[in-house]
Amino acid sequence: MSDETRHAQRAASFASTAAAYERARPGYPQDLLDRVFAEVGIDRPRILDLGAGTGKLTRQLLAFGSVTAVEPLDAMRAQLEAVVPDATSLAGNAESIPLTDGSIDVVTVGQAYHWFDQAKANPEIWRVLADGGHLVALWNSQDETVPWLAAIDEIMNRDDPKESHPDRTKWWTSRFENEPWFTVPVLLTGSMTVSTTKQLMLDEMESRSYLSIRPPEDRQPILAEVAAVIAGFDDPFDVPYETEAYWCRKLPHTAS
Repeated sequence: MSDETRHAQRAASFASTAAAYERARPGYPQDLLDRVFAEVGIDRPRILDLGAGTGKLTRQLLAFGSVTAVEPLDAMRAQLEAVVPDATSLAGNAESIPLTDGSIDVVTVGQAYHWFDQAKANPEIWRVLADGGHLVALWNSQDETVPWLAAIDEIMNRDDPKESHPDRTKWWTSRFENEPWFTVPVLLTGSMTVSTTKQLMLDEMESRSYLSIRPPEDRQPILAEVAAVIAGFDDPFDVPYETEAYWCRKLPHTAS
């Protein structure tokens, strides 16, 4: 199986764990979103949440403007529509966005940009953005300087080093070098502490593509290892997260 095929299968595998994703995945630090939209500087912008999943970011965006959520997977989009009825929900993907040219002021991407085919997605995002529009990509990561979280990360990536967290400062900005679509992204950072339970921690792990691509019976030995790490914890317990937001603007020209 080629890397491209496996990557596509992993992206589609979230459909099998959509309910767990919705139960267990966290949102994003509110103060970081406030800073992002202060940088955007548009009153009540038209926002597109692209690759919106179950709407973890979508629901927080409603405070800033009107929101359209585009998600390719029916199971994920069904969760979003149930939880975030005030957003406009559309089937679609980053490579073929079902919106007209220049109809959006801000495109946000939460925990999803790495699933896109950037060669197709970047010009599509550029197309739907109004002149001077903004693109913001966000990633949450559990704070792996904490020993028990580092142990879980090792379990979750033991056989899969290519899918461990990339150096996003290099990985993300390199996508924009010598391209005509966007300015070089600026990094804004935030953090948060999320209260969870042992079961929700297992749900979060199962909702990661490393496990969601596997049949349910093949997930259980790995989940048992994670459960052993947190077995002695109080319930609930706190999980620290670090969040990165990469913000850039649409350039005023097209590819030659």
